[in-house]
Amino acid sequence: MSIRFKLLVLLLALSLLPLGILRTLRGGALEQLGVEMGNLTREALLENAKNQLLTTVEDQARLLDQGARLLTLALASQADRAAQFIENGGRPDATDSVSLTVSEAVHELTSWQVTALEDGRMQVYPEGYPLPPQFDPRHAKWYRDALRSGKLVWTIPSVEPSTHQVTITVSMPLRDASGRTVGVTAIMAPFSRLLADSFRAQGLTPEIKAFLVSTDASEGTSQGLPLIAQYEATSAEVSPENTKFAWCCPSGQLRLNADDPQLGRAMLEDLRSRKSNYRQAFYEGRDALWAYAPTDQWGAALVIVAPVDHMMQTANLARQRLEARVAQQADTSLRFVLAAMAIIATMALWVAGRVTRPIRDLALATERIAQGDLETKVEPHGKDELASLGHAFNNMVPRLRDHARLIEAIALAEELQKNLLPESLPQFAGLEIAAHTKFCEEVGGDFYDVIKDAHGYPGCLSVLLGDVSGHGLDAALLMATARAFLRLRANQNGTPAEVVCEVNRFLTLDTDGTGRFMTLFYMEFDRAAGMISWVRAGHDPAMLFDPGQSTFTELIGPGIPLGVVRDYVFLQQNRCWLLPGQVLLIGSDGLWEARNSFGEMFGKDRTKDVIKANAELSSQSILDALLANQSEFVGTDTSEDDITLIVVKATQVQNAKNFCWLYP
Repeated sequence: MSIRFKLLVLLLALSLLPLGILRTLRGGALEQLGVEMGNLTREALLENAKNQLLTTVEDQARLLDQGARLLTLALASQADRAAQFIENGGRPDATDSVSLTVSEAVHELTSWQVTALEDGRMQVYPEGYPLPPQFDPRHAKWYRDALRSGKLVWTIPSVEPSTHQVTITVSMPLRDASGRTVGVTAIMAPFSRLLADSFRAQGLTPEIKAFLVSTDASEGTSQGLPLIAQYEATSAEVSPENTKFAWCCPSGQLRLNADDPQLGRAMLEDLRSRKSNYRQAFYEGRDALWAYAPTDQWGAALVIVAPVDHMMQTANLARQRLEARVAQQADTSLRFVLAAMAIIATMALWVAGRVTRPIRDLALATERIAQGDLETKVEPHGKDELASLGHAFNNMVPRLRDHARLIEAIALAEELQKNLLPESLPQFAGLEIAAHTKFCEEVGGDFYDVIKDAHGYPGCLSVLLGDVSGHGLDAALLMATARAFLRLRANQNGTPAEVVCEVNRFLTLDTDGTGRFMTLFYMEFDRAAGMISWVRAGHDPAMLFDPGQSTFTELIGPGIPLGVVRDYVFLQQNRCWLLPGQVLLIGSDGLWEARNSFGEMFGKDRTKDVIKANAELSSQSILDALLANQSEFVGTDTSEDDITLIVVKATQVQNAKNFCWLYP
């Protein structure tokens, strides 16, 4: 049977036969269906309107909370950068190398931002923002509230004089290195942007009201909830399509009241229980539906009030339109079926005569792929060989596209992983620190970190080096997770052993059943106590070289890799502070297990020789010498594993403590 004949028969059978059967069956049932649907539509639409109203107010409350959280994160980042400039004696202005503007992720939420110091200096972004004459942020309420509270504070929405928009302000104090408050940084955001100005998109009309109310009222609920802001029409147009809306702040102490005092009590009870709900009660003499949802800011809640008769009007109109549509459909169905049969028969003959079209489509699609268009597809028809070829082609294109995306993802992961490594190492009295990571692939599983003021204690420094089993993208993902756990835990109270035990418990949840694990060498320098403590989690011991004795000591200790046994108890090792000139090397096995073209390993003996020969140099010079010797040893061969090194050299510290006598 020819392809043309098969296509003709198939198209006629699939098109004409169902249409004929459908016309026969629907003739008597269509009118009855219209009557039943008309009766049900009114109730269904009204119930749907209630649920949609509740969904709308909950979505808007979530939008408000999400925007507030983004502003809080942006302000914290802004405060960190400002504090850095203050600590370095810099001036926060637009010429600095680190911008004080908000991040791109929340830039669209804000109107302007300001960083102001007690000595009168300030920076406003964007430059040229229209501020009131003689503007002094030190007299602003948000400035005084932040200084008084000593923490991040929000102001309730109010009208900003410059833009005449309802604006909220989030501010927090700035402190110098001694902890003294030296200024305040703040972000101002139009209230409508926090809600994405999306009330209009939700179908709000002049008949339906939206309010932001306070739930912290101490007065009786019969007096209503204090009104913070109202979303109302700002134009005189009576047509909903032409009406413009905006958030406005009420003048005076206004309250949102229902005609039924019990509604106010019920709403306040729900909102203080963090519960959203809808209720029905009279508002301004009209039966109305009240939908409300709490927010996380200002002790406030969003309320939408919709008159029931207005919602019924929409439901009745929908019912009338449905009944009219059903009647029209019944009248025209016969003519449609006859016309469709004629058109389909003609199209079937035409398609059957175009049997060679799939071949041409495949040729054109192949050419587009050759030009780089990986979104190309063909439309195969039937079950013959051409259709199979079309399906195979379509299956090939996504694989090519996925391969291209994988290459892009690996490049992005490489960039992100490099960003996870410290850009610069902190200065720490008594120690010179240098570190470097070299990956054998685009991404790998090695990482290091140096955390100053660990556990919140000045004079305590955490140095850590991890090596995830294997390398590549999956090892990099596990490395990023482990790094996040370690940084979080190292900044909380606890000993090195407690830090490693807790990180191991968290990491085991991600590695269970995967066969992945990570070795770790975690060390803390406590300058105040004159002590060094470390934990080995399956990692190679650190090497300590004493140039005075010309000897090496390995800092050993028991421990298995992280991610293997969840409740394993890691033990902590201790020793006294390093003597001036001593060199400590913490490294991954990628250095001494590197092989040259003859299969010979670089080895720890060569590593020690390089350290001994360069011990009088700086820690960075010792690190460079190790990498240079390894590179020369391997030659043009590619390393089979990642290489990560941390070199710590002790220097003379004035008034340094040494408590070696505590440990025989």
